[in-house]
Formats: sequence, structure tokens, C-alpha cells
Amino acid sequence: MTEETKKKVVSRTVAIVLGIICIILSAGLVTAFALYLPAANSVSRLNSEIATKNSLIASQNATIASQSQQIVALQNSLSQAQTSNDEQIDELNEYISDLLNILYLNASTTLLQNQGVQLPANSSLGIWDGTNYPLTYAGFITVQVQSDSNTTYAQVAYSTIQVNYDESVVVGANGAASFPILPTSVMEIRLGNTEAANVVNATVTATYHY
Repeated sequence: MTEETKKKVVSRTVAIVLGIICIILSAGLVTAFALYLPAANSVSRLNSEIATKNSLIASQNATIASQSQQIVALQNSLSQAQTSNDEQIDELNEYISDLLNILYLNASTTLLQNQGVQLPANSSLGIWDGTNYPLTYAGFITVQVQSDSNTTYAQVAYSTIQVNYDESVVVGANGAASFPILPTSVMEIRLGNTEAANVVNATVTATYHY
């Protein structure tokens, strides 16, 4: 075999070996792509699913936050309504208590409190006028007097619904008198004496019971 022939054989052998190596590398590359592409697609799909779930979680969290705010608002509204109801109940109970007190004549208002009065001899003096304080309910008025004369008397006069009332009661130096009262806007309390010459000094307390 000539030298030239040997070179050709070697060249052909090298070419065959290189071809085989290329084929092996190509097959490996194809195998790598065959393995990598599904894995890449799987990762991409997983990332997409994660993003979708994260978006869903964010949406649900926003919904939860909104519903939590609605719950707080409803609780506040319920609390305010309960407070308002409690206040109305308290007001109604107080009103009922006031009505019961009026029904059983347990309510009272002081018309005069330790009012000092100086009375001329043998005369009477108006000490309270109900023009600006109408007596709304039926009841009675008590007049307590301390004076320096045993002839001191208390007098109550009023008019209402075809009734003209005018009554005097001697209370002396230290006494009290009670007078029945019908609802009226015209009523007067007077204090008098029957002394012949002496001025009478007195202290008066008058209470309206209804």
C-alpha cells in the first residue's frame, strides 16, 4: 500500500470517527432538548398556576378585608341601635314611674320655701299667684306657717271647670293646712290674720302634691 493510499484511509477513518462523534453529540443534544423542553414547559405552567393562585389569594384577602369592614360597621350600627333602644327604654321607664307617682299623689313641687311675709293687722296678703305656673293635675296644696300670731290663717282660691273654690283655715302661730286642688291655671295662695292692731310676721312654705 502506497503512502498516498494510507493517507486516504486515515483521512476516511478520521472522517468516519468524526461523523460518529457528531451523530452521538447530536443525539445527546436532541435527548437534552427532549428532557429540557418538557421540564421548562412544566416550570412555566407551574409558575402560571402559582401566579393565578396568588392573584386568587389576593382577591380573597381583599374580599375578607371588605367583609371584615362590613362586619365592624354592622357591629357599630348594632351597638348604636342597642344604646338608642336602652336610652328609649330608660326614658319610657322614667315616664311610667312619673305617671305612677302622679297616680298615687307621690309627686310634689315646692311653690314657696320659707318665704318671709309681713302682714298688716286684720288683713290678708297674696303670697303666690299661679298665673305663670298652671296646676296640671288634681291633688292638694299644703301651707305650713310659723308666725307671731295665733290668728294667722291660710287661704286658697281658684276657679276651674265651673268650680269656684275659696277656703280659709286658721294655722295659728305654728301650723299647717291642706287644700284640695283641681287642674287650674288661676289660683292664689293668701295669708291673713285677725289681729286688731299688731303687724304679723310670718314664714311660709307651700307645696303642691299631685
